[in-house]
Amino acid sequence: MGVFLVFDVIDRKSFQNIENWLRELDEKAPKAVARVLVANKCDLTDERKVTETEARELATQYGLEYFETSAKSGYNVKEAFEFLAKTSYDKALRGEFPDVGAVDVGAEPEVSPSKACCN
Repeated sequence: MGVFLVFDVIDRKSFQNIENWLRELDEKAPKAVARVLVANKCDLTDERKVTETEARELATQYGLEYFETSAKSGYNVKEAFEFLAKTSYDKALRGEFPDVGAVDVGAEPEVSPSKACCN
């Protein structure tokens, strides 16, 4: 399991809300959940309100991995997803999510006829 904590580099309030989201995660998510801080819209350098330095400091303070991304250009988006997927997978292999049931990804989904799509 993993979570992206995404903020908009041109919106300081979205950055300030990261600590609120971290508190929510601490209260409601398994302790082992992988957490990644993601700065989005980093292609808008002239409009930037949150510096890379202060974002990295926050990431360090909370032990988060940090990625600068641009959804518009795709910059670093794949890398962030791959990191979170690999980290989550590795944690699962090490048994760090004991309270989560196993999922057989090869199993056929159970769908009742009344809930099937497009009937």
